[in-house]
Amino acid sequence: MKELDEHKKIIILLSLFAVLLIAVMLIGEIEQYQPYHNFADNRTFFGIPNFFDVSSNLLFFIVGMIGSVFAITHLSSEARYSWTTMFAGVTIVSFGSGYYHWNPNDAALVWDRLPMMIGFMGLFSAVLTEFVNPKIEKFLLVPAVVIGMLSVLYWRYTDDLRIYIYLQSVTFLAITAVLLMYKGRYTLGRYLLYAFGLFMLSKFTELSDRELYSVNYGLLSGHTLKHILSALAVYYLYLMLKRREPREG
Repeated sequence: MKELDEHKKIIILLSLFAVLLIAVMLIGEIEQYQPYHNFADNRTFFGIPNFFDVSSNLLFFIVGMIGSVFAITHLSSEARYSWTTMFAGVTIVSFGSGYYHWNPNDAALVWDRLPMMIGFMGLFSAVLTEFVNPKIEKFLLVPAVVIGMLSVLYWRYTDDLRIYIYLQSVTFLAITAVLLMYKGRYTLGRYLLYAFGLFMLSKFTELSDRELYSVNYGLLSGHTLKHILSALAVYYLYLMLKRREPREG
């Protein structure tokens, strides 16, 4: 199969952003589904409500700190600041998500979603910088992080999730398209696919919170499994950065 030229690749990426934005705007306002806060596992241990949903956030702190320290001290790629931002966002998620799951409500959910968007935008900038153009980071990282955070604040003050959902969806699809169209400058690009697979599986467990909690006889809920799988996905990104080598040529 003949490889697409650079011009066509850019058109595909820009079209993806435009088409999805039009689709989301045509849907109409998307309010926060309030039963979302009613998670399956609400057991209390050691005085901590919703113990497993709260305590599983420790995994984000561990993998986020490991990745942050590595990115700061060892990473020398052109996307160093993007990767550092991603791992920093994951580290902060451990506090924001823990706070939210202690007492789930819209106001607390803001502190879960803000660092989550920081992490997403850092990953988005890192992938585009390393696969598309090494100069992208200096123009993309800061605006992407700011826009991501503003999407959360927009939802909080309008109760409209469209922009937040759009940014999450379009960054995921854009990264997927980049991985399909571009050959990275480093080895072990398959680790990105492993991480994405784990992330997709985590979304499934999140949507199957009660069903999975029932199936495994109340051992772990789907949402707790989401935290475990998401942290494992981030760990694979750390392993990729630690083990990879520049491609020849």
